[in-house]
Amino acid sequence: MKSDVDKLVAKHAELIHSDGLKVRSHTQREDGEWILHTLMIEGYDVPLNLNERKNIKA
Repeated sequence: MKSDVDKLVAKHAELIHSDGLKVRSHTQREDGEWILHTLMIEGYDVPLNLNERKNIKA
């Protein structure tokens, strides 16, 4: 049986699965209902940008 990682990589051929990477820097900032994360990974010159919806409780 295929693992979840294998299924995602098969479905999205442009994905790269990496383990054991070291984060050089991490920033996060709010933008409306979103939290924007920017990570710099050691050995790479391009930032990794991630968006995550805020957990808003009424």
